[in-house]
Amino acid sequence: ILSITVTESGGLFGDAGKPIAAIVYGMPAATWREEVLELARLVRTDDTDIELTRLISYSLAVLKQQERYDLLISYADKTHRHHGGIYQAASWNYSGFVNAYKGNFVKIGDDVIHTRTISSALGTRSMGVIREHFSDFEVDDVTEKGKYLYWKPLNRKGTQKARRLGLERLPYPKVDRVN
Repeated sequence: ILSITVTESGGLFGDAGKPIAAIVYGMPAATWREEVLELARLVRTDDTDIELTRLISYSLAVLKQQERYDLLISYADKTHRHHGGIYQAASWNYSGFVNAYKGNFVKIGDDVIHTRTISSALGTRSMGVIREHFSDFEVDDVTEKGKYLYWKPLNRKGTQKARRLGLERLPYPKVDRVN
């Protein structure tokens, strides 16, 4: 729905350089009673000093100008040792912990990847295709540790929608509770 990429300068107009940070919003995988938009990916290269909170702030301004969405959500995945510090720094609201989930995951080296991600990347969940791309993998039922749910209203309607959806404003989780 919306993606913003920050690049190094390059090209004739300085806009065709190597990507160094990106933010992606899309429709959430989970079903909500009302329309929400999910901040699905927020990344930067290891060798850049771009402040991700500034990228979030810029993206919020773009979304507000579009006047299409009222409420944003995002998750910090405890399985990957995230607690949502970036959302805390960007003044998002914390609504609580979403229960753990048991599902099919592929373990490639030390990385545990959900089969939906594999399917999205390779176009299939076929073990034969996965085997062609990755030599060191195994399939396992893994229980995720759960996710921290954050939300941000873009306007008054977003605040009202959050209230109707039962989203709370709780104290932020601390890093020491993540491990």
